[in-house]
Amino acid sequence: MRLGKGNTAFAREGAGRPAKAGRSHPSRLAAIAAKRAGGLSALRRYALQRQTLAPSPRAKGAQCVGSGAPLGEEGMFRKRSVWLYLLPGLIGLLAFYLVPFVWGIWFSLTDGSIDNRFVGFSNYQRVWQNEVFRLGLKNTIELSLLCAPVIFVLSFLLAGMLRKPIAGGGFFRNALLMPYLMPSSAMLIIWLLLFDYGGVVNRLFVALGQGRVFWLEGGALRVPIVLLYIWKNLGFSVVIFTAALQAVPESLYEYASLEGAGWLRREISITLPQVLPTAFLVLVLAIVNAFKIFKEVYFIGGAYPDESIYTLQHYMNNKFSKLDYQDVTTAAYSFAVIVIALFLLMYRTKSVRQGETA
Repeated sequence: MRLGKGNTAFAREGAGRPAKAGRSHPSRLAAIAAKRAGGLSALRRYALQRQTLAPSPRAKGAQCVGSGAPLGEEGMFRKRSVWLYLLPGLIGLLAFYLVPFVWGIWFSLTDGSIDNRFVGFSNYQRVWQNEVFRLGLKNTIELSLLCAPVIFVLSFLLAGMLRKPIAGGGFFRNALLMPYLMPSSAMLIIWLLLFDYGGVVNRLFVALGQGRVFWLEGGALRVPIVLLYIWKNLGFSVVIFTAALQAVPESLYEYASLEGAGWLRREISITLPQVLPTAFLVLVLAIVNAFKIFKEVYFIGGAYPDESIYTLQHYMNNKFSKLDYQDVTTAAYSFAVIVIALFLLMYRTKSVRQGETA
């Protein structure tokens, strides 16, 4: 086929190169023609012209939305359908959580009479002067400060051991998580058999030459309760830590090993900073679960156990059984303020914020 005068530049441009299948793109042909005809300045003018005439992505989106295209209508329909699916859950959240929460604040500021008169913070003053309330609050904080660090340290160490694939690793993870999934009543039956006066623990004490202990009475009940909490909540924290440790690059451990760092130094200097936000989450969950130690103590010790294990939940449960709603709500919101202040103090620490921004 003969080429015209105008196609000579295109023939020269394609000389010496294998021909591509199909027809060349018009914009490419126009760019080559501009380069051959006017040099680099013409090519720049052509590029500027293309940028001026081509609509921006934002303008394209505006045109698509404004024109009422089927794609825009489909997107709006999907958004509305999502809210329809979320509506039942939001109604339940509003009816059973938000409204009672706000209504409880009002209850804590009234006197509970038939007129339900507003008394301000006098209920809070009266509750905080109650020795039983202070005893329950003290024991709850002590149990939380005792259990939460133990859960944090043990779960971190076990997750570090189970990080690498080992024989039976799945079995150990399931064995650790199983107590978390078991009902509390079943766990209590096992614990009663272990710590009974004639149970396994006392038999071991006798075999070692020690005397039997009444583990289920008095202040000694605190030991089975703490061990039960650790056994129940350890597996869930290990799973969270294990998921976070999978994202830590193995190259960091290899570099540390080449530098002569031991296992403990690698865990403190590499692993813990890398999983710091997850570690904060584990610590928060451990503290929250420790605050909820009540069912186990109530099933074993009853509504009025020994003073060493009398928690704040005992106080609120006994007040609720007497229909003293003002004291219940006042104690609950007082405790909520303490917990929120503690979490805000932990959250605003420099190390946690650095872990989130890293």
